[in-house]
Amino acid sequence: TKPEAEFIRLWTQKEALLKLQGTGIISDLHRALDLGDSAAAYQLGNIYLNGSYDVTEDIQMAWACFIKGAVLGSDLCFETMYDLMVDGTIEESELFKEQTALGGARAGSMRLMEEVVKFYKSGRLTAYASEIERYYIPLFD
Repeated sequence: TKPEAEFIRLWTQKEALLKLQGTGIISDLHRALDLGDSAAAYQLGNIYLNGSYDVTEDIQMAWACFIKGAVLGSDLCFETMYDLMVDGTIEESELFKEQTALGGARAGSMRLMEEVVKFYKSGRLTAYASEIERYYIPLFD
């Protein structure tokens, strides 16, 4: 068999055994998040957002995971938070949405850097003019 197929077979068996023991990928991800792993925050957030791995969909739990990941510097968590506000899944102030975009830009998200530039050019985020003009505008002009 191919190595990938064997890995999947063994991983599936491991997951089944861990579920019987009351552990598994969800508890592993929670443990990793508790240790400061921003990738775990992103994965958990998506699991709760989509109701994957036999987990009930829970938007508030997903939001909490994405916030933790953003605090840990995950550009993907910032992007997902921003998207959830834009599509209306999460209701927050326009200022919070702009600050989320800025945080994501600082974390390295090119997409959110572009959003920050758009906000700035429309008269928003002016308190961050020197940062935006120096680091983000040159990327999109």
